[in-house]
Formats: sequence, C-alpha cells, structure tokens
Amino acid sequence: MQSLRRSALGAGYALSVFIPVSCVCVLPYEAVRWALIGVATLTSGLFLLLNFRGPIFDVAGAKCAAPCLSRLTLP
Repeated sequence: MQSLRRSALGAGYALSVFIPVSCVCVLPYEAVRWALIGVATLTSGLFLLLNFRGPIFDVAGAKCAAPCLSRLTLP
C-alpha cells in the first residue's frame, strides 16, 4: 500500500511535460502545436502507466492487474 501511495504522489510529475510544450506552442503553426500536445499527452500517459503498473500488480495480483491497467488506458 505504501508503494501505491508513493506512486500517487509522484503522478503530478506526469504533467511536467506540458510546461516546455506550452512554451513552444507560441509558434504560429497549428499542426506543430497539435503534434506537440499529442506527444506530450502520450508521454504523460506512458509515465503514469509505467509508474502505476508495479503497485497495481503488487496489490491486485496478476489476474486482476491486466484489466485494471487496460481500464486506465481507455477513456
């Protein structure tokens, strides 16, 4: 449980990728802005998925962890 709590506290760092992207989004090219936002979103999601994978497997076990992780990736 301690590991899950520690991961939840570190989840705020997943949003840090948007700080440099927001600075670059002043470019006048809309396609570049959308591409940067897409890459930042994927990077943030991957960061969260990799950080929560271990604690979810520890708490839920292998049989339940796969549906839990797949639910995190669905909207």
